[in-house]
Amino acid sequence: MGREHYPGENPKERKLEFIKKLKSLTREKGWNKSELARRAGISRDRVSVYTRINKLTLPSVENLNKVANALEILPAELIPEVFMSDNYGLLKTFSIKDVTDKEGIVLLQINREVPKKKALQVALLLEE
Repeated sequence: MGREHYPGENPKERKLEFIKKLKSLTREKGWNKSELARRAGISRDRVSVYTRINKLTLPSVENLNKVANALEILPAELIPEVFMSDNYGLLKTFSIKDVTDKEGIVLLQINREVPKKKALQVALLLEE
């Protein structure tokens, strides 16, 4: 797996933010590093590297997707600037994916810059 240094101004701040988000999400689920690794299909050692501040290494794009899928979030919630960068071209503007274990439920993904007011309107529609 490749080690990624994603775009952005301050790698240490980016890594701190990533660690904070990752720890918060795993804590919410009651998971430790081993459980996250098992569910994501990556080694526990990799997860440990991702949570150490003295290592500025972030997950490869592949592992980022695996971790996000395990946490049931979008990868951009962990490292937003990756998906705003043309260097990766990973996200489609719009996608719908069936959630395998939930009949009639889909994962909706919209990756588009919009005015804040419109984004809040969409969020309100999704809350109904």
